[in-house]
Amino acid sequence: MKTGRNAPCPCGSGKKYKKCCLGKEKVSDGLLWHRLGEAYDRLSKNLMDHGRQVFGIDGITEAIDEFFLWPEEELVEDTL
Repeated sequence: MKTGRNAPCPCGSGKKYKKCCLGKEKVSDGLLWHRLGEAYDRLSKNLMDHGRQVFGIDGITEAIDEFFLWPEEELVEDTL
């Protein structure tokens, strides 16, 4: 059930909902995308750092090559 603007605020402050918590619920889409981007950047960095520690730079390079299915250079030269 939706709280009316002039109803008492459900937080228990004793104020009207419009004077207390009405504006606090709204978060702009831009802010949400900004937060999501920051979380993505932190996660990407942390995953790459962990991968370097566990597998080394050669292991990361090999995994990226396999992920993107990049052909080895020898195969590319043979097909030309």
